[in-house]
Amino acid sequence: MQIFVTMLLVYMLWKYRRDSLLVFLVMLFFPRVFIFMGKNVENLYKVSLLLMCLYTCWERKVWLRYTAKDLLYVLVFIILSASFFYSTVFYSRDSWTIIFSQYARYLEIFLLWFLLKDAIFYRNEKDKILHFLYEVVILQIIISIFKLVIFRHQVEGLVGSFTISGGGIGTSFPVIGFYIIYIYRKGVFKKLDWWLIVGLFLLGWTTGKRAVWIILPIIIMLFFSYVRGARLNKYMILGLLAFPIMIYFGARLTPTLNPEHQVWGSFDLQHLYDYANTYQFGEEGIEGQRENIQESQQVTYVGGTYGLQNEQIEASGRGNATIELFKLIFGLRPLTEQDIWGTGLSTFYSTTYEEFDKLPLTIHLSYKGAGTGFFQMYATIGVVGAILMTIFVLLPYTRLKHRKMKWVMIGFFCYDYFMYNATTCRDTYLVAMIFICILNVNYDMAMSARLRTPRPATAIPKESEAMRL
Repeated sequence: MQIFVTMLLVYMLWKYRRDSLLVFLVMLFFPRVFIFMGKNVENLYKVSLLLMCLYTCWERKVWLRYTAKDLLYVLVFIILSASFFYSTVFYSRDSWTIIFSQYARYLEIFLLWFLLKDAIFYRNEKDKILHFLYEVVILQIIISIFKLVIFRHQVEGLVGSFTISGGGIGTSFPVIGFYIIYIYRKGVFKKLDWWLIVGLFLLGWTTGKRAVWIILPIIIMLFFSYVRGARLNKYMILGLLAFPIMIYFGARLTPTLNPEHQVWGSFDLQHLYDYANTYQFGEEGIEGQRENIQESQQVTYVGGTYGLQNEQIEASGRGNATIELFKLIFGLRPLTEQDIWGTGLSTFYSTTYEEFDKLPLTIHLSYKGAGTGFFQMYATIGVVGAILMTIFVLLPYTRLKHRKMKWVMIGFFCYDYFMYNATTCRDTYLVAMIFICILNVNYDMAMSARLRTPRPATAIPKESEAMRL
């Protein structure tokens, strides 16, 4: 399996060897090859990737593409960087290795915006980059089919060319893959594209992701009805009918979504609802939180030594974690210093489940896996960092000029960030794909607006001047 993915990497590098930007993007979209080789190789890969990004930016002089519209993005990144380093270096005293590892991804995201903006708006590389991205989607589906042939069952960690641990991308990539297909085809799909959408469902299924069976059909329907603004026709009616069919097959094909806990189990709507509610809000439902009184003590772990708070709010499930965090931000619960600045990157990324359970935060999760992307920011770099990070990752979406598409994409981002694991803003390769989609749509709309703008009429000469002519 790994040899097959490595061969695809070599093929893509050879195909785009003459373009430094596409070589960098190929390396960015194939982290799995290097993760498989161990932690030392993975760290070397991350450093090399950042150096490649910096070199490509310097080679193309992307700072020349800065405009007044980018001022807010730059200011937010500077303030976020200051908050990040204060929290991790001076407050929690994380190791430089983990600080660099985490900060590098956000620096790359910041640089990628200007790098891709330069390529799409100023170097006439829009079509080439979008076609390349279309190929990347096809490759992920091919890898998923190959994985299914080899393993013959669901394997959560192996997601395309991206990762070998953690399957959260199996939910977010199919949605982003649909964005890419839709924008590449400008909303007019060919027969191959519909097969690719089936392949995106297959990618989600082979990683054991349940949400893809509900979220992806919703996104598809919104794009073909709300975004495109088309009137109701037979194709839309067929799409609406396909939505419950996809839920039906998704429930039967995914073991956790049926009572028998097996592939091709029975369809039980009540079991489906109970599972979704428990998954997001715990056994107690949306009100599933309670005060947990702790005795004062000192807790020592890899991030440092902290005093445990006398009173904690224990949130059950991802949904309740976000609800309680919003209560904390809006002053409905008292903030401590550790809530404001976090407890360090190590507390979430380098602790065991037992160590995580002892984190000295006002909001305490029932288990580590319930930490949404938003909660992870709160736990590591505090409320200040979480708010700044939210603004930073959300700003590019607000630059999208297609109003309806913008709201659909923001809606999925909010689900992923506040109710899931935030792969759409933590994994650089997914952010790069989103940036390419946003910038391509903006470019097309700018060109359409320019073509629609009437040229000034040529002045009609006076009678005497006309006679002389």
